[in-house]
Amino acid sequence: MLKIVIAEDAAIEREGLVRSIDWTGLGLELTGAAEDGRQAWELVEKHRPDLLLTDIKMPLMDGIELAKLVRERYPSTKVLFFSGYEDFNFALEAIKSKVCEYILKPYTLGEITAAIRKAAEQALEERRKLKKDRDMVWDESRFYREEKTFKTLLYGLHQGEFALEELGLLDPKPAFALMLARIEPQTDDGGNDELAKQRSSLILRELLKKREAEMAGGKLFSNREGELLLLLNDERHALCDKETMGRIGLQLLEWIRSRMKAEAVIAASCPVGDLRQLADCYMQTLETLKLGEGVGKEPILFYEDMNGIEAFTRMDKIVKSAESIIRKRYMEPITLDEIAQEVYMSPNYLNAIFKKIKRVNMHKFLIEVRVAKAAELLQGTDAVISRVAESVGYKNIAHFSTVFKKHTGMSPMEYRDGSAIKRTKW
Repeated sequence: MLKIVIAEDAAIEREGLVRSIDWTGLGLELTGAAEDGRQAWELVEKHRPDLLLTDIKMPLMDGIELAKLVRERYPSTKVLFFSGYEDFNFALEAIKSKVCEYILKPYTLGEITAAIRKAAEQALEERRKLKKDRDMVWDESRFYREEKTFKTLLYGLHQGEFALEELGLLDPKPAFALMLARIEPQTDDGGNDELAKQRSSLILRELLKKREAEMAGGKLFSNREGELLLLLNDERHALCDKETMGRIGLQLLEWIRSRMKAEAVIAASCPVGDLRQLADCYMQTLETLKLGEGVGKEPILFYEDMNGIEAFTRMDKIVKSAESIIRKRYMEPITLDEIAQEVYMSPNYLNAIFKKIKRVNMHKFLIEVRVAKAAELLQGTDAVISRVAESVGYKNIAHFSTVFKKHTGMSPMEYRDGSAIKRTKW
């Protein structure tokens, strides 16, 4: 209910206003009736009303001065003036100071009631708008807090404490799972794919900010461009049930189609019992999407299905991709993390399957490629040792010489001189 204060020095008129107007019917609470401007200001300070109905000419402080104080201290308070014909010129200054209503005496009960109702409706509308704006700011702030927490969990950087509260999961179920949708925005013939991706990402961001992101007992988050993740929280048996998870995946696909006008392929992780394991779920979904490339037309893929001969064939493709990257970029300071990112897999998992198939880990394979290329350069060119080292990714010639000798049994200079070529593996 809105609050109103009255200021009228004439006792009869003041009492008439208090008794004759149906304040409750107007949705107002009359919090005080003052007999002069100073007393009115004290009531305003005490109650901070939404409306102030005041005469202009009053003792101790007139209505103009009172309105100025209210405007400075409480700008949202609506001020209504009433006064006689002889005060009209005096009231022009008040009107200039954005007074809400000016009611000329003598007035009827209907006239003053209508003016108060109009001012009350304005105040109420402004209050609703302010609440909406505040809610929007709060929602956006909550969105960024939740997104930050989610991403720290996604990359294994969160300790897990208070994560449930920070994600707004106040009554959590015992298990969690992830669905990752790789969004494929649609373009017109001849359209710009990159522009379509950027537009799609912007649309997704705005949808998530507006909280159009809660469905199927989970919450949606964006991550890298083209990635939409659904965090699910339910009983473990529900998250293990393929029929249930398939239904949720189809709902997510429909959400993407209807709101983003795009298609998507979706991967589902296995359930975990702790949010701190969310990074594992994320890696499972990335690996599932990578392993599922080119396999059928299924829009929803499950991590647990990625096994057997078919999975081994897909893993072999991934290893060959990693090997190709190494052979093309051996001369750069390339890292395992960079290679893993290019093939959309976790570094540890990629290294494990690489070693399983190639019988050597990626770091050692990179060294072997570099040493083999260095041997070719030493035999086939007259380049100085430092230039050969730099050509195969080594800035430090001493380190290069140590690595080369360890793998060939001789120093770069000895290899070039051909003193023991038969002892080399190359």
